[in-house]
Amino acid sequence: MARPVRISFAEDARLKISGHCNRFDPQPMRNRLPAAVLLAIAFTFSAAAAGHFLIFQNIPHINDEAAYMFQARLFASGRLYVSSPCAREFFDFPHMINNGRWLSQYPPGYPLLLSLGVAAGAPWLVNPILAALSILILYLLGRRLFDRATGILASILGAVSIWVLLMSASYMAHPAALCFTALSFLFLLRSSEAPTFGRGLAAGAILGFTALIKPYSAFFLFLPLLIWYLIRSLRRRDAWINLVGLASGLAFFGAVFLLYNWGTTGRPLEFGYFVTFGREVLPGFGHAGLSGFELTPGSGLMNVGAYLSALNSDLFGWPVSSFLGLIPLLWFHRWISRYRRPVLLLLAPPVSLLFGLYIYWGTIVLLGARLFYEAVPFLILLTAFGIRQFPGILERRLVRFPRLNLSWALAAVLAVFTAHAFLIRLPAWVWPKTTRFPDLTYGRNFAGATADIHRALQGLDLPRSLVLIKSLQSPSPYFPASAWKPGFIFNDPDLQAHIIYANGGMEDLDSVVDCHPDRQVFLYLGTLEKGMLFPLVREGAAFGWGPPLSQPRTGGKDFRLVDSPRELFFVYSPEFGNFTERLFAIFSPRGIGVPMLLEAGRAAMKNRDYDEAARFFEAALQIETEPSLRMRALTDLRRSYLEIGQAAEAERIRTAVDASFFNDGFYDRVFPERGF
Repeated sequence: MARPVRISFAEDARLKISGHCNRFDPQPMRNRLPAAVLLAIAFTFSAAAAGHFLIFQNIPHINDEAAYMFQARLFASGRLYVSSPCAREFFDFPHMINNGRWLSQYPPGYPLLLSLGVAAGAPWLVNPILAALSILILYLLGRRLFDRATGILASILGAVSIWVLLMSASYMAHPAALCFTALSFLFLLRSSEAPTFGRGLAAGAILGFTALIKPYSAFFLFLPLLIWYLIRSLRRRDAWINLVGLASGLAFFGAVFLLYNWGTTGRPLEFGYFVTFGREVLPGFGHAGLSGFELTPGSGLMNVGAYLSALNSDLFGWPVSSFLGLIPLLWFHRWISRYRRPVLLLLAPPVSLLFGLYIYWGTIVLLGARLFYEAVPFLILLTAFGIRQFPGILERRLVRFPRLNLSWALAAVLAVFTAHAFLIRLPAWVWPKTTRFPDLTYGRNFAGATADIHRALQGLDLPRSLVLIKSLQSPSPYFPASAWKPGFIFNDPDLQAHIIYANGGMEDLDSVVDCHPDRQVFLYLGTLEKGMLFPLVREGAAFGWGPPLSQPRTGGKDFRLVDSPRELFFVYSPEFGNFTERLFAIFSPRGIGVPMLLEAGRAAMKNRDYDEAARFFEAALQIETEPSLRMRALTDLRRSYLEIGQAAEAERIRTAVDASFFNDGFYDRVFPERGF
């Protein structure tokens, strides 16, 4: 059988339009990568790798990342899970299964890729490499679907997308899902154009592995593509073997997924998500995996709207809409008929995924519209194709200048837009001057994680230690166990490191101490910027806390390990300094925190001791970052100030709260001279 000649969609369209198919002699495709594509690949890798260190401190930040890294360490050691540690409640962490088996709740695809980096001693390389490969695949897809110039432009757009670069600097699974989504689409196109068993098998295997990374996204993205693929294959007599290959590849990785579930949760259909969240994690209205997130048709629309808004601002970071390149699609009925098939193929997956996100409770903007990230290749290809049409549209409809002039003008505009994205939009996004949610600021201990505490403790001459992490801030209402994240991300699955960490907010201290008799136990009490380290001492049959270590050390330029309550807080007056010392003299360090400070302040208000109440609220406001808690503390503090005759200060609070309520102000400039 003669080997079929590959004809791209664009070439196929030109053949049909010309009406001279027998005259068409396709030129051999250039195999050498254009210099612009090579530069885009190199830039993407370099920028993502640099962002990994400069923005994210080379550590996991989001709970998902921490769970991925834990599982990657397991895979690198050749295991699916380890037994839960002794006193396992001290080691509970969000998105982790800890029911006798200790492992991540997530599918195995991305942790497998990440484990290659762990084994090589450089897990940070994985996502930058995958991002660079994605840029190459964008070029190949653009060239195959349209033409070489569109492929080059798609690769450049992918490389200068600030969202792509920021996500690729993280430990999230989305860059891997994006890369394999694009690769799956490329192989589907190849096998549909020239069907063989091998091409179908490759397409099915890559798509199957994509589902091992992000099964929900893969389902909705590829549902319309597989329908198209099936219809196209059934119309060709020689395509049945292609379908067999595709089904074989999908079946293999489907079996891998079921076997993984069986080996980890005990049942093939018991996914890790079900173990941690129950069946409420499934999509649909009327329920959600977390309390407070119940999904309704209205809230689903709001979630999708928030995602589209985030895409509009974050995808390219242009001063105008990131959807600007899609405007030519509005002339679909006039000029796009020759490209109807590739354009519809690119439009269908994002629309399908948007519907999937509409019916999913967890569609929340975090690191951008991250659950839509896997659809970015389709959007970038459509944007590149649309931008390529602008000169022709303008020439026909608005002006009569040569196309070359319009093309150069368009290139200049895109260069200005890109400069704005990197010089203005990206810094404001990563390091905003003010924000309503400082814990979600990427460049400042994002999501409550920092490497500085661990580095500071490593700088001390500690014996083999168990360090209990107790945050002064209020725990998250949705993931309260995540407060000890700065320690969890450095734990090895076997808990054999010189310093291991546990949740300092648990009550039964005896159990975890008894489980680690060979370790000195310490309590870290503080924030992500500064804290105190107390050694555990035995007082007969009971435990107590000795004086904090007396040698302050630096864990990072923004972190301090202190040995006095006066240094833990911002002491703006002798009276407030005395208050901080009384605080630690009366209360156990494990009991001190914002919840206790707010409760004690309100108790003092009931006793009409408004001076003392004001100090409790001031101490809480120096620490707490959650907006609603800060609002309540400021309200109570204002009342206390009014009662003690500080009307000017009370008015200052009212003015600041009113001014900040409708913008991104964080009520963080009320009394900077007092530390909040």
